[in-house]
Amino acid sequence: MPGLHLDTRDQALLDGKQGKAMQFAMKIIVAAARIDRAESLIEVSFAHINSCFYSGRAHLDFVQFLLQHNAQLAVPTWTNTGLVALDDFSIRDPFASDEVSEARQLMEAYVQLGCKPVWTCAPYQLPGRPQLGDHIVGSESNAVSFYNSVIGARSNKYGDFFDVSSALTGRVPLTGLHR
Repeated sequence: MPGLHLDTRDQALLDGKQGKAMQFAMKIIVAAARIDRAESLIEVSFAHINSCFYSGRAHLDFVQFLLQHNAQLAVPTWTNTGLVALDDFSIRDPFASDEVSEARQLMEAYVQLGCKPVWTCAPYQLPGRPQLGDHIVGSESNAVSFYNSVIGARSNKYGDFFDVSSALTGRVPLTGLHR
């Protein structure tokens, strides 16, 4: 089987010509592509990310690295649910624990990165959702199922960090439901 072919833009990202954050993101995409034995990457037009949901300190460290190195989203990117409510402290005191405080910081960091803060696991109910034939990045399982089966957009179920890396690069491996 032939190896992964990168176009000049992908190779420039991988070589770090757009900075450390973009290089790191492309390394994640390329590693996943090689694991899946993809021969190429394709463009995506939208992302709905789950990396904004706090599952430990690594999530906050990851987005802080991206911000410190001037990462820029390549596609419109919406947020999945978060661990805390940013607008209603009565639901959960934002300073109740380190976990809650870091979850709040994480959510705010993704807004700072440029994500549209929809904070929903059902983004397909919102205006501006993907359309038939769109290749997208989905990380919420019910949304991925809805996009693929009802709308006719195409997405694999992507995990944390990969979802943001794809939103930054605008690329995913040509594998699975993208074929």
